[in-house]
Amino acid sequence: MTIKPSKSSTIFVNITNTLFYQNGNFSSNTPSILSLNSTQNLINIQLRNCSFEQNTFKKYGMIVVVNQVGTTNVLLNQFRMEENSHTSPSIEEYDGLFRLLSAWVFIRLEYGFVYKTSSTFLTVTGYSAQINISNIQVDGFYSVTRGGGVIDVNQSDSCYLSIKDSSFLNGNNNGTGGVVSIVVPNLVLTIQNSTVQNISSSNSGGAVFIRSLRNAYLQSWNRSKHFFVDLRIISSSFSYSVSRWSGGAICVFAEHLLVTVRDSSFLRNSARYYGGALLILTNNAATVSFYDDYFLENSAFGGIIHAIARRRESRLNLYITNVVFVQNKLHATLPNAYGVVFLRARNTIVNARFKNTHFIENLAKDSSCICLSLSQSTLNFVTLNTCIFRENDGLIGTVNVEGRTALTCKHSIFDSNSIATGTCGKAIMVLSIINSMIFLKNTTFVNNLCAALVVEFSGTSSLRIFDSAFVRNKYMRGTPGALGINSNDQTSTIKASIKRVLFQENVASMGSVLLLNDGEVTLTKYLAPRDGRHVIRSDPPVC
Repeated sequence: MTIKPSKSSTIFVNITNTLFYQNGNFSSNTPSILSLNSTQNLINIQLRNCSFEQNTFKKYGMIVVVNQVGTTNVLLNQFRMEENSHTSPSIEEYDGLFRLLSAWVFIRLEYGFVYKTSSTFLTVTGYSAQINISNIQVDGFYSVTRGGGVIDVNQSDSCYLSIKDSSFLNGNNNGTGGVVSIVVPNLVLTIQNSTVQNISSSNSGGAVFIRSLRNAYLQSWNRSKHFFVDLRIISSSFSYSVSRWSGGAICVFAEHLLVTVRDSSFLRNSARYYGGALLILTNNAATVSFYDDYFLENSAFGGIIHAIARRRESRLNLYITNVVFVQNKLHATLPNAYGVVFLRARNTIVNARFKNTHFIENLAKDSSCICLSLSQSTLNFVTLNTCIFRENDGLIGTVNVEGRTALTCKHSIFDSNSIATGTCGKAIMVLSIINSMIFLKNTTFVNNLCAALVVEFSGTSSLRIFDSAFVRNKYMRGTPGALGINSNDQTSTIKASIKRVLFQENVASMGSVLLLNDGEVTLTKYLAPRDGRHVIRSDPPVC
């Protein structure tokens, strides 16, 4: 069916209770079921209780709407699609089963089943799109297009996409975004009560890829636009998603960014390079929040949550609350070092808060559980509150922070962690700071197979440790056993105050309690062995 309406008309297409079976077995480059070609019309399409089985197309798609400066409304309700495909699924230059090229698009997809599709399901191109997807199940798809495996959206202004109560299973995509790929200046994407499982992508974003960068829009009128991404992942799961590049489950490139991930799980996702679960890159202000989430056995070269902030004089907030990281793996080797949670923001003001978060049995190889590489010129804020680190292994420690920071660690436990076997690391917590303030309260380091805490300082810094304990930490290959304070140059100064702190049964080759090579340390009401060999002032150890 082909429709070519007159200019500025209104078109209604209403199809109900219809089966489309084995259409498209012809050689022409036309859509196999419906082609609607116009310029500036109001188009309304409703398909209810329809089935599409074993239809093929040579070019463009099964249903194609071209309405370049018009408005298109589409409703698909109670539909079923099985074994629809391109005639040559290995050819890159083709469009999806449903292709909409329209300035303004409004789409509702409800109660549908898509099975064994050899093509992108929905391709939307235009100025602004609002897409609502609910109660959709997609199982077994293959796509060789450059964009998303199921949904591919490219808009010049804005997009609102909501995916609720849906599942995407067993798919393979040769482009970006195994399920969804979106390129747009302004985006609100919500994924709620949905499942993504066993999806792979040859490029970034095993499941979801988002690009909202100013340099992607060369026209002067677009470059002056405001760019903003609001990503919400609520009560959803991503498992066995694979990116052969970066972002095992989700990859986001944005200017201004707001990310909220709540009550969700990321299980056994992987990326070849960065972001086994999520890769986030932002050029401007950003807030990234995780609440009540679970990360199990994800893997990557660097970072399970891997975030990079590039813009100078901007601000990034990272909030991780009630989140559990278990048995995640990093493969990076020195000189590359990352973290299960990794943030690089050397020109950005950072506020990073970890609350009631657990890191259990993570294998970081030459990296760590938390690695924050921060600015040395602006003051950043880092808080660890009621966190547990247990049986993790990583060469650069369990927590590694560098830069200028006001760091607070309170009500937290570091238990039975170690550095990579057979190597020489520094400590379980390593702080390489400049002009900083460090405060530890009610923090316990116990049974760790390495020094507990090493502070390497430049400039003028302060260290305060109150009401804490260092118990049975062992570092047989180096020093210290509990606490080390080292200066990076002779002009730097640090004042350390240690009050009501227990040092018990720590072991090291020397300096089992404290190794100090510079600075002023005041110990008040502490409990430690009285043997002077346990507190040593010397040059820093060389490994």
